[in-house]
Amino acid sequence: MESDELTALFKKIIKVYDIQKLLDVLSENTSGNLYLVGGFVYRSIALKLQGLHMETMPDLDFVTDKIEIKNIPADWMLGKNRYGGLKIHTQKFSIDIDEFKHHVNINYLNLPQTIESYLEATPLNIQSIAFDVKNKKIIGDVGIKSLNDKEIGVSNIKIFDLEREKRIQKIISKSKDLNFTPILPKNEKARILI
Repeated sequence: MESDELTALFKKIIKVYDIQKLLDVLSENTSGNLYLVGGFVYRSIALKLQGLHMETMPDLDFVTDKIEIKNIPADWMLGKNRYGGLKIHTQKFSIDIDEFKHHVNINYLNLPQTIESYLEATPLNIQSIAFDVKNKKIIGDVGIKSLNDKEIGVSNIKIFDLEREKRIQKIISKSKDLNFTPILPKNEKARILI
């Protein structure tokens, strides 16, 4: 599927999981661009393409240019996540918002503070996808290709190698969960039972 087709599909997912109001509130409390990233994006699309849905609601992860809290609903609990970004708990969602300037992988690779850098710095190909909240569009060619090919493998080897064993396990577990083919790095012995 092309980006436009995945965007149309993801807009339906947004309605099913009733997150449009949340996206609107977060847009009002950030400046610059806001992107929904992570497991909710790729898992919900991968499962929907197979006629399935998520059994549990995952955390919602966002990256943005700048967090500027102006008007948050009174029942939202605010805190810090483990990377120093904003952690929000609502009645339905657990949300992490990180600014590009604090993103660990972007800083490790000394990349510009952009969504393109975020997508380049993901350890796994399936993670290299985002929903541009402002433009209401799915972006990330590498992640889109992963969804289309139904394969999960390495995206950025430098980031992958920082926690190689853990990430090999993630390739295998995510592939199994999504009914995708795991693509292990070359010369990696498949010593893990699937």
